[in-house]
Amino acid sequence: MNQAEAKKWFLKCLAGLGLLLALTAAIVILVDPYFHYHRPFPFFSYRLYQERYINDGISRHFDFDALITGTSMAQNFKPSQVDALFGTNCVKETFSGAGYQEISENLDRALSRNRELKTVIWALDYNGFFREYDWVQYEDYPTYLYDEIPSMPFPICSIKPSFTTVCWQTLPPPSPVHRALPWMNTPPGSRKPAWTGFFFPMTGIMWT
Repeated sequence: MNQAEAKKWFLKCLAGLGLLLALTAAIVILVDPYFHYHRPFPFFSYRLYQERYINDGISRHFDFDALITGTSMAQNFKPSQVDALFGTNCVKETFSGAGYQEISENLDRALSRNRELKTVIWALDYNGFFREYDWVQYEDYPTYLYDEIPSMPFPICSIKPSFTTVCWQTLPPPSPVHRALPWMNTPPGSRKPAWTGFFFPMTGIMWT
């Protein structure tokens, strides 16, 4: 292979890599499994998991005037019941194992982005009163999703669920559930979480 052929081969490889990256970015932005760039599309069914990645996107792009928040103790609270009782349009943003600081910071972001938010239901765990104010459960958080700086669509944590969501569309859709929560419908005597939560934009079912 002479120098001209080697250069041509290198440019082809570079173009192919660029095309692959562009295609991956387009899929991540289009599917947007964490609702970071836009609202969910009506032609996709989304599986709901990884609350710390999804909740900020809910605050950014969903229409609501009431919010349920807290730790896993609030995961069984039903926004549909809040709507029925108080005439609201409620969503839920819970954080399993969270401290008060993490929940408070998310609430600050939700209030700053949604001037219509008037009602907040916050489940206060008693053990939170005995911890330091800045106690955290984990060391790493996806803070790159929380600020106002546009995030690049290439983190592995976004690529994998994007392609999973696309593949999910080829399977028969599951029955809509009214409690999209990790510890619901768990077999008796088992501590294995039952991840049965899905969001159907066509029917408007969202953590109901």
